[in-house]
Amino acid sequence: MNQLFDLANGFIATSIIIIVIGIINYKTLVQFNALRVLFYLVIISVISDIASTYMQANGIHNIWLFNVYNIIEYSLFAVFYLTLFNVNKSWKLAIGIFYIVAFGIMIIATATQSFQLHLNSASMGLKSIILICSAVFYFKDMLSKLEYETPWENPFFWINSGILLFFSGGFFIFIFSDYRDTTRMINLWDIHNIIHIIYNILIIIGFWKARKI
Repeated sequence: MNQLFDLANGFIATSIIIIVIGIINYKTLVQFNALRVLFYLVIISVISDIASTYMQANGIHNIWLFNVYNIIEYSLFAVFYLTLFNVNKSWKLAIGIFYIVAFGIMIIATATQSFQLHLNSASMGLKSIILICSAVFYFKDMLSKLEYETPWENPFFWINSGILLFFSGGFFIFIFSDYRDTTRMINLWDIHNIIHIIYNILIIIGFWKARKI
């Protein structure tokens, strides 16, 4: 259990580093709307992570907080990718409608489960699939346009890599998040926390790269 909290502290600490870099380079955030959206998401994530860790440590029920954050995270990532995609208006409209329809499905899925007692695994799984597809689509779009001499000079290459890793690695954890075997789920959430730390490191690299543009 101590290891679980140590890993949780690890991804909270790396999230705070992202926020610090964002504050130091706020002019860069103004220049890139997608970065600003991600910056706000990280702030919300840190607040949610600290609150949920505190609640868990003190025996306070915190499942509802994960379900609320799940919806907020999806919404901001949808805005992030809509801002990031360099496509024509027709494509953006189609993608936007798809995101909205998926959002409605997630709300319905949340409402049909016990919001207070169970993690919304169906909604979390759907979110993961959509964001994995969005990350792959961005890579395809990025490589077809070649706006940078090398892909790793693009700050969004690192950020998108982190998103793809996080939601690919966490997909089955999210799907089985309401599994009743507590011991095995703790081990799965340890893996999730490690992936979260790697994800944050890739976001840090992306934010740091963006300051040079």
